Amino acid sequence: MKLLIIICLAACCFLNADAQSVPTEIGRGQLCPDFTCQQVLNWQHKNLHRSEFKGKLLIIDFWGTYCEPCVRFLPKLLALQNKYRRDMQVITVSSEPMVTVKKFLSYRPELRTQKIPFVTDDKILRKYFPHNVVPHEILIAPDGHVLAITSDDEISETTIQQYLANGTVNVDEKKDFDYDSKKPLLTGGLGKGVTLSGDKILYNTIITKYIKGLPGMEAWENLPGDMGKIVCYNSAIPFLYQSAFYLKSKPNLGANDPDFSIRLPARFIWEAKDSTLFPWSAKYHDRFNKIPDSLKYFCFELTIAEKDTPTFNKVAVDELNRFFGSKYGIEGAKEKRMIDCWVMTLDSTPDLLKSKSSKEADTLDKAAQRIFISHCSLTTFLYLWENKFLYLGKIPIVDETGYKKPIDLDLKVDPSNFEEVQAALKPYGITFTKGKRMLDVIVVRDKH
Repeated sequence: MKLLIIICLAACCFLNADAQSVPTEIGRGQLCPDFTCQQVLNWQHKNLHRSEFKGKLLIIDFWGTYCEPCVRFLPKLLALQNKYRRDMQVITVSSEPMVTVKKFLSYRPELRTQKIPFVTDDKILRKYFPHNVVPHEILIAPDGHVLAITSDDEISETTIQQYLANGTVNVDEKKDFDYDSKKPLLTGGLGKGVTLSGDKILYNTIITKYIKGLPGMEAWENLPGDMGKIVCYNSAIPFLYQSAFYLKSKPNLGANDPDFSIRLPARFIWEAKDSTLFPWSAKYHDRFNKIPDSLKYFCFELTIAEKDTPTFNKVAVDELNRFFGSKYGIEGAKEKRMIDCWVMTLDSTPDLLKSKSSKEADTLDKAAQRIFISHCSLTTFLYLWENKFLYLGKIPIVDETGYKKPIDLDLKVDPSNFEEVQAALKPYGITFTKGKRMLDVIVVRDKH
């Protein structure tokens, strides 16, 4: 799923003196000015210049450490770079701070050993090649002219060989949308130049195919006129049902929301015979990734009056069931099931968890190998840990400690390693035991 890029305001590049001082958008067929990047990792020089790569095909890969498709794409770029290093060069560009990318690379030695530079703190290159969704790929010919602005799907050995054979590439152009999730997704039916403003809509449901150029997201939007809506862009079926059951008009309560755990894949059960469109099964994950985006992702909007929001989740589920029941013969429901889980308990003697601080703080950092919790609840720790590092855990965690006081923790562990954290919490009296509990789960099954 493509993710919304986070714009960082620190600068990493500057133009050569003979170039324009204010970068403007560059399109296909136009000449890319020479540029110099200063905040660069994994490169033999302090700075990086486009002019270093004259005579080579240049691929600029805009990406982010937070973007799963971007991270999955990096090994593919490495393989292409190694095979065609005499004829091409890959440059990766992130708007994130250098420290963030450096931490990311510290756990991926296979990326550090390759001759691919990682530009960080980007502010200039994204102005030349504006975009809302990453990965975002730019192909530049040896003479500096832009060959293509495209998506990661189009960067392949076939594309490289085609260029080396005849000096051209035949790829689809990537066009990102300027979008406003508070406005209706589809307008324009009233005629050319006429759109329907959101305040005219009293109730509306829209379900579309994958829309290239929109990010993947699920959110609740409060609208003017006491209206609200669910927004799901380019989402797989499980995410749609999770959003329908979970999203509400109330403020995001985070760890204090009793329903937060229903969003975890461990609380989602796919019982339909056809599991092709289920992305979280290890057995079918590779098969899911090979399905075209146009067939596995959907956009869903439901606009409803604020006064009707107590029944919103039921309405949203009914709308999805009506559509997917007709299209695929499936339906979703929330049920209580006896399922496997980790039961977290506490030996409270002595009380080693009790906070000695009055300042709330939390840090869970894989790169720094640290979990730091200050004056936060045990529920908050569990919320952060599960959402950030155990999201794809096979079984959920059930808190049966009954501990409500603020806690302090300072653990030198990898928060993504369950066994490490489990061992580090044992001296505090916290233990995890496998068991079964009756829990709320989302079930997708064949329609009765």
